[in-house]
Amino acid sequence: MDILILVLILGVLYWLARRENNRLVVSRYYVPADVSEELSIVQLSDLHCKRFGPNNEKLVEQIKQLAPDIIVI
Repeated sequence: MDILILVLILGVLYWLARRENNRLVVSRYYVPADVSEELSIVQLSDLHCKRFGPNNEKLVEQIKQLAPDIIVI
C-alpha cells in the first residue's frame, strides 16, 4: 500500500511540474499626467520562449483589440 501512495504522489508531482501556465491577464492602470494625449502600452512578460499553441491566436487577438501604441516585451 505504501508503494501505491508513493507512486501516486510522484505522479501528481510530475503532472504539476509538466503542466504549463498559459494565463492571459489584462490589467489596466491609469497614471495621471499633464498631457493632452493618452498612451496605451501592452507589456508581455514571463514568456520564456513559450509557445502557446492554439492560444497564440487568442493572445494576438487580445493585443489587437487593445490597439496599443507601444508593446513592451
